[in-house]
Amino acid sequence: MKQADSLALANAQRNLDRAFKNYFSKRMGYPKFKTKNNTWQSYTANNQKNTIYLVGNQLKLPKLKSLVSVNLHREVFGEIKSATISAKNNQLFFVSLLCLEEVFPLPKTGKAIGIAYCPKHLVQLTSDRSLPVYECKGVQHRLKRANKKLELRAKVAKKRAVVVKQAKNYQKQKHKVQKLTVKKIIKKEII
Repeated sequence: MKQADSLALANAQRNLDRAFKNYFSKRMGYPKFKTKNNTWQSYTANNQKNTIYLVGNQLKLPKLKSLVSVNLHREVFGEIKSATISAKNNQLFFVSLLCLEEVFPLPKTGKAIGIAYCPKHLVQLTSDRSLPVYECKGVQHRLKRANKKLELRAKVAKKRAVVVKQAKNYQKQKHKVQKLTVKKIIKKEII
């Protein structure tokens, strides 16, 4: 216990209390406890009296005597409140910093935009602003993959000497292909 940060232990206790309160108020199921066999391990340390800070590309964490090298993918603004350290298989380490930052409101323009449903373009605006075009690439990709699966199911049924009308896996896949085809047609009409 001396190796762990006291605030990290306090955070774990607070999370456990919250999990059981949610369980007993029937908002969530029974809490799932962390195990050492999980691929992901994590803990949260609070910043108390500047125990967590950044110096260039190095991070100071509580209970560590030396600075840890980090790859910053974005700038850190404001005061660091806490750091969550996650490890995947104890090889890849990630740090998420929770910062308290002052956000200034955007200036008000006094303009209003009306939004209405349009069956042809899905959404219609009253101003001169335009919306991005709705594309159905996802449905086309899923339909293509489902058709390949359908062909495979037909081959398997033929190999097993089963009539296609009686092959349940083929019929299920055929139903999925029909659903995706209808979705594709509807999205084409909207666009």
